[in-house]
Amino acid sequence: MELLALLFGLFCLITVFLPWINRARIKEFLDKIDRLDSRIRELESKLNYELSGRKPSKDQSLAQSEVLVHEQKVDQNKDKQDSALPAHQEQEDAQKQKTQTKPKLDEPLFGSVPRFEAGDFAEKLQSTFEQNIATKLPVWIGSFCLILAAYFLVKYSMEFGWLGPIARVSLGTLFGAGLLGAGSFVAKRPEIANATRISQGLIGAGLVALYVSLYAAIHLYSLIPPVMGFAGMSVVTALAVILSLRHGQPIAVFGLLGGLLTPALVGSDEPNAIALFTYLFLLFSGVFVVLIRNGWWILAIMALFGVFGWSALWFALVFASSDAFVLVLFAIALTAVVLGATGKRIADNSLKSAEEYPVHILNTLAITGGAATIIWLSFEISLTLFDWSMLGLLSLALIALSYFKPVVYQKALFVKLGASVLLLLVWLPDASLSESLLVVLGMITIYIGASFALMRRVSDPRFWAILQVIAAIALYLVSYWALALPSWVEDKNGGFGGMFWGILSLILASLAIFQAADIRAKYKADDVIQTHLVAIYALAGSAFISLGLAIELPFSYLPLAFAGQIAATAWVYQRTKIPVLKYVMYILTLTFIAMNWEQLALFANIILHSLFGEAPSRYVIGKYILDEPLVKLGIPALLMYLSLAVVLRNNKTFKEKNDQKLIHALFGTANVLMLFTAYYIFRDIFHSGEGHIFSSNTGFIERGIITMTLAGAGIAMLEFIRKYDIEFLKPWGVAIFRMAIIRFVYFDFFLHNPYWSQDQFVGDIPLINGVTLTYGFGLLAVIWALYSKDLIAKTQGMRRAYAVIALVTIFALTSLTVRQYFQGGFLAQGDMGASELYAYSVIWLLTGIAFLSAGIKFKNKTARMVSIGFVGLAVVKVFLIDAAELEGLYRVFSFLGLGISLIGLSYFYTRFVFGQGKNIRG
Repeated sequence: MELLALLFGLFCLITVFLPWINRARIKEFLDKIDRLDSRIRELESKLNYELSGRKPSKDQSLAQSEVLVHEQKVDQNKDKQDSALPAHQEQEDAQKQKTQTKPKLDEPLFGSVPRFEAGDFAEKLQSTFEQNIATKLPVWIGSFCLILAAYFLVKYSMEFGWLGPIARVSLGTLFGAGLLGAGSFVAKRPEIANATRISQGLIGAGLVALYVSLYAAIHLYSLIPPVMGFAGMSVVTALAVILSLRHGQPIAVFGLLGGLLTPALVGSDEPNAIALFTYLFLLFSGVFVVLIRNGWWILAIMALFGVFGWSALWFALVFASSDAFVLVLFAIALTAVVLGATGKRIADNSLKSAEEYPVHILNTLAITGGAATIIWLSFEISLTLFDWSMLGLLSLALIALSYFKPVVYQKALFVKLGASVLLLLVWLPDASLSESLLVVLGMITIYIGASFALMRRVSDPRFWAILQVIAAIALYLVSYWALALPSWVEDKNGGFGGMFWGILSLILASLAIFQAADIRAKYKADDVIQTHLVAIYALAGSAFISLGLAIELPFSYLPLAFAGQIAATAWVYQRTKIPVLKYVMYILTLTFIAMNWEQLALFANIILHSLFGEAPSRYVIGKYILDEPLVKLGIPALLMYLSLAVVLRNNKTFKEKNDQKLIHALFGTANVLMLFTAYYIFRDIFHSGEGHIFSSNTGFIERGIITMTLAGAGIAMLEFIRKYDIEFLKPWGVAIFRMAIIRFVYFDFFLHNPYWSQDQFVGDIPLINGVTLTYGFGLLAVIWALYSKDLIAKTQGMRRAYAVIALVTIFALTSLTVRQYFQGGFLAQGDMGASELYAYSVIWLLTGIAFLSAGIKFKNKTARMVSIGFVGLAVVKVFLIDAAELEGLYRVFSFLGLGISLIGLSYFYTRFVFGQGKNIRG
């Protein structure tokens, strides 16, 4: 039963391969038909023009090749009539034909040319299907029947005791040999119908019979030792490979499957890695040469998968540390065979178009398999210098392929570099210093040295320059993180003073800048390529400077290094206009924002607490507070503004959305950083008491300064946007200005209004105090918004909102100024006396008069209406409050002043608003 299952498995595998073989042949057949059809059309077109006496132009030839020639049916009766015409009639017809107009382009001269239409194609497919069913499938079923016949012969001989073990094995071997001989005999007789298929089936059945006989001799009867059986199966496999050269691809399928299954069929209680992988290497080498020689690329790929599959099984089932050398050598040897067989043809550019795709798949799989073997090995044991040298050979092979076929292998080379760098990062901490330095130097030689050498041999060296730069930065960072240098190098009290990596980064930056200058001076082939190369090395130089600063300075200074890198990239972009640099700046900016997440969380915490009038928790945000905000926030803000200025100078139109996104990112980041810096400075100046600078609540004056600074920043941004016509940046200025106004209304009018908030100190000096500062500058900001409606208050509703805020601010400014004059710094304390009560009426009347004067002078109806409001407010107060609360002369002066003011207002309205001195009656 075990043997039957094995045979059935072989049959299933064969049936998997055969459809692919048939599919390839059918496709080849259909391609030939298409080419033949195209050739017939081309010849007909040329012949038509030659007979018509015209030479076709290129355009006409192309048009004629596109003309569809439809099949026409000729009336047999008409043919008979034409053929029966007398000779003189034929001559007349010929003469008429000559005198007729030359044929048009879309009219074929000699009828139709047969071609394959949809129905013909379907009929051809049916014919192919029928051919497979009637001629090919019976051969393979018959061959399998022969194999079953041999199996049942052996089975019955065992059950009935007809023959002994030696006779059974001998009989199976003779049966297999007979099938091989019969197959060879049929192959030499082409007169036999379907001789090729029959011979392939007989030979395939014979090979299987030989494999089965050897398997029985080893495992069922123990007639021969496993080593001899292994050698016998190897001979059968070699025989299959030789026979495939004569009898075709199906025999190669049998040989490949049998060869790959031989180690499993033989088996061993003590697996030997050297024996197994030596056999697999020899098997693959022999089979691979035959396969690629005959163009059987699918089988070659399957063979490569099969032998690497044995490596995976060995890793999973029986791996021991002593096998590492064998597995690595096996993987590298396989890769060498594949690259050796295909590399020369790639270098000579002699591959046919149909061969390029499978060849590149083979090379990629070979290099991937070798690298995967070494990477897999790193999880089992620590890699040795031998393993790293083999990995280096794979890198060199991929670099060579990238040189000859850059479009195909360049991306794979970057993937290989990334995998090697990650493997190095894991391996370095446990390796000795000498081995670590050798491996790092080896990778520098391979990726940087080879790239430097090859870039001078190609017309477009940009890829090799990019590979150089990426490899240099990656190896520098990995070495810094994982390489354990001696204490005398890294000790701050040692010879280098702990600045080894900073000095190294400065050296690397200098080399990159020198390379950029050298290319600028010597590379004259293409200006665009020269500009890009200079940009690549300039970026590398700035990157190493930034990395050196980040390493030598404390970790909190890393955002500063990134800001410098952004500015350097912007400068290179302005000089070279390389589009990809926009994306580099965009990514660096997002990275910079992510690195400052603690500051974002800090200010979010402060804002949330301030909404409820509370001080932020010292335990929650104390650890996020920067000790040097000017250096860690202010300088990056300036660098961001510098980057923005460079980008704006480089692009005056801002039509591309990518440019706008980049400018948004730079502008927004710079603004937020500058506001954070200003807030740090203000809170540090006004902080008093213990705890961190944000632990205490800000006073009325301090809060007013912060609010007006925020409003001033918004106004400056909007004016800058208006001046340079950068409309898409306006949301930033609008957002900041509105944030200031919301803060002004919420905190200074409601939450911390000094009139009802007991702890709000506004200052002791009249007119020069927090009331004038906060409400005065707030009023100016709102007036600016009303007069800059094209920037900040475009809608009618928004203008009304700002007008209401302006009126309330004027009222608060005038009233609280009076309150401060009588009560001092704390407006919520003290009783209101008669003089203070009278002063409110006076200030409101004076405010109304001032608005009336302004409304008359500037012919502004709104100002006049405001004046009426203030006067009306004073009238109501005099009659409802002053009449009841004031005593003596205060009451007299209140009414007297109100009366004079109202008469004066009437005069002014009559004289200057309604009639220019006319006497208005009624």
